[in-house]
Amino acid sequence: MASPYQHLQWQTSYAAPVERLPQKRVRSQQAKQLSAPQVLLRVAVVLALLFGVLQAGRTMATGAYKMAALFNNQIAVQQSLAEAREENAILTEKIDVYSSSAGIEELARNSLQMVGQNEVLVRIH
Repeated sequence: MASPYQHLQWQTSYAAPVERLPQKRVRSQQAKQLSAPQVLLRVAVVLALLFGVLQAGRTMATGAYKMAALFNNQIAVQQSLAEAREENAILTEKIDVYSSSAGIEELARNSLQMVGQNEVLVRIH
């Protein structure tokens, strides 16, 4: 059986040899060709970058210090909040007890040293 691609022929391409170009020493020639203003500009850029890095480091250090102080303040506030909640629970319980007539009588007898009719107050020291 004949192949349908028999009429196609392989073509090879030919590339001419390429000459190597001489390599230029760009960096060394540029370094020699820098003028005084260019050198000053480069030094100024390097100093500006160094200043920026130092400022970033200082900012991070002071930020970490402030964050630690805020964290300690947060802990103190949370402790105060817990104490306030405990005291609030005790006061709420006292309000519930003293809202009844028996509670009011107990408060009058114990805190205000009051007595009922036909009763005599006796103090023992």
